Amino acid sequence: METEQQQDQTEAAGGASAVDRRVSRLVDRFLAWPLPDSVASDQCATMPGYPHRSGTNLLTADEARQMFEYVLAEAEACARCEHEKRLGIEQQRDELLAALKELERVYETGDFDTEFKPALTKARATIAEVEGDK
Repeated sequence: METEQQQDQTEAAGGASAVDRRVSRLVDRFLAWPLPDSVASDQCATMPGYPHRSGTNLLTADEARQMFEYVLAEAEACARCEHEKRLGIEQQRDELLAALKELERVYETGDFDTEFKPALTKARATIAEVEGDK
């Protein structure tokens, strides 16, 4: 399975976009959904060009709803993951800004040995931690 970074590189190189990948996953889930026992094709569904041909001849509204709930469950999970990822990035940004503000505050004091060096060390550790999360 590709990492997100590999997927982004594939997309940048003209490969499948994030939307294409999501649609492909949804199609895969749709095709994997087990058909209810009540599903059976009728003449309308099996004859191309038959008047008023539609999917409602195969599934009841309740079955169609179940199928969409099954297919979209993964999309909802992906949306939650993306939201959590954005929150993590925002938290990292806030931590970096806080470290930078502390460096600016300490720099203004002119106390480089007892205040600036520890603040700089802390800021560097925060940056290293954020870079390690990439």
